[in-house]
Amino acid sequence: MKFSVGDPVYVISAKEEGVIVEIIDMNTAKIRMGTAVFHAFFEDLEHPYLRWFLKEQQQQKGKKVFIENIQTEKFYQRQSKLPSGVYLICFPQYQIEGMEERVEKVKLLLYNETNHNYTFSYIAKSRTETFFELENNLYAHAEFYIHDLSFEIFANSPVFAYKFTNDADPRLEIESQLTLKPKKIHEYLESIKYANHPFFSILLFEKIVEKPVEVVNIDTLSFKKSSKEKIQHFDFSNLERKSRYEIDLHIEKLVENSEHLSSSGKLQVQLREFEKSLDLAMITHQRSVVFIHGVGKGILKTEIHKILSSKQQKKKIRAFTNNYDIRYGYGATEVFF
Repeated sequence: MKFSVGDPVYVISAKEEGVIVEIIDMNTAKIRMGTAVFHAFFEDLEHPYLRWFLKEQQQQKGKKVFIENIQTEKFYQRQSKLPSGVYLICFPQYQIEGMEERVEKVKLLLYNETNHNYTFSYIAKSRTETFFELENNLYAHAEFYIHDLSFEIFANSPVFAYKFTNDADPRLEIESQLTLKPKKIHEYLESIKYANHPFFSILLFEKIVEKPVEVVNIDTLSFKKSSKEKIQHFDFSNLERKSRYEIDLHIEKLVENSEHLSSSGKLQVQLREFEKSLDLAMITHQRSVVFIHGVGKGILKTEIHKILSSKQQKKKIRAFTNNYDIRYGYGATEVFF
């Protein structure tokens, strides 16, 4: 459940904050606002953490700010500090669709829990394009808002490249990159959901050692293309439409030239795309997704059903069917979450 007794909440219709004093049922709760106590639907409530974080920005609404002049800002009131180090803070923002909620975008911040001031450069990119670049300063025990990233991009294995230089001693610097995989993102989201926590943090480094460490050069970051095969990966620009309706697993839809692949090689490509698309559908809280596997000898369908049966036993999916459909015949399986 998203809310618990004692949680501070923002009542959307009243535009005021209150506290949950009792959970009535799956849809309603009793709220105390000042001296008044009343019932409210969960769909009319939201956590106030982001409003606290954005309060200063909202007060300065209309003021033109250039990106090179963005100042550090406080984004929430922590009851306890993080261990020493520099962190990437990920603040998921949810959108309600009916009785369900899905992550719409993620707010990204840097947090410096050290005694050092740093000059940093930061790049958020995918395999083919750069989404955001920034150079600025991160001061000791301070937060720095970087940017928002749509969840379609955030869940598609983005690369965060960064370089930090100690202002007191420029010889001390660290340069590296972080890649977030869909499975890891799902684990992070599940952990904060059950902990009723508004964000998750990723440690970038604890401290910079005296001897500089040579790692990846930000200017040359790129993904290597396979010399054996070029796989057409899941298109996140159309994530909601695709994951909600259908994923075509025919080999010609995944690989430009499959003539050099053996039967087992083709099957591995198809299963890899199936598991990736299934994970993405779960992460984005889709109600169902259709996988088109064709009829043929039924080998791909059999392997898919084995995986789905395992996930159904672990309660990761609700059900799956292979009923006749006028569009696919028996050549498609629909999965329900």
